[in-house]
Amino acid sequence: MVRLKNNARAIGYGPGAIARRESWRNSKITDKCPKGKGKMNDITDRELFCQAATSFNGLLPYEWGGQGFMGVDCSGVIVLSFQQTGKMTSSQDYTSRGLGSKFPEVEECTRGCLALFCKGNGSGGINHVAIVLQGGKEPICFEAGGGGSQDKRKRGESFDEYRTRQVEAKKTARILPLRAILGRGKGLVKYVDPFDAEGRYVG
Repeated sequence: MVRLKNNARAIGYGPGAIARRESWRNSKITDKCPKGKGKMNDITDRELFCQAATSFNGLLPYEWGGQGFMGVDCSGVIVLSFQQTGKMTSSQDYTSRGLGSKFPEVEECTRGCLALFCKGNGSGGINHVAIVLQGGKEPICFEAGGGGSQDKRKRGESFDEYRTRQVEAKKTARILPLRAILGRGKGLVKYVDPFDAEGRYVG
């Protein structure tokens, strides 16, 4: 398994959590083995990306529009994972629709592909993205999910009302570790692959 320069599980919440997140934010995913642990084979960009993404599970809360260490949404956790593996800069920002148009479409998904979803019959366009961790006939994805756009402040809503509603929403917000891609409420639109056949990033 890829080693992390900082232990993501140790960050947690409560006093000192912000400082620990800052330390994590300044770290990068590395494919180097610790000294004395033997030699590791080269790890592909595809595998580094998948391991970077899943390392955030249980660490970051869901926040609509979030793309940082205080909270992420579905596209934010993907961009953050690319940043941690050195494939995107902190100035790059993509929505689920933007990620869907950035990378080439593929007919069959494999580990590391992105799955793009829409609401209902697709009339509203792409509004969700997830990372494929297991391809094949029954693909499994990793994704960030929560309150969606309901996390935004509503028109005519006072700030106190907004904050109260946001706190309640945070109680059910989460990053979903594993979920079946097929047979769900949102319609699958397509798969895109950020990597080539050798596992190199193509962005």
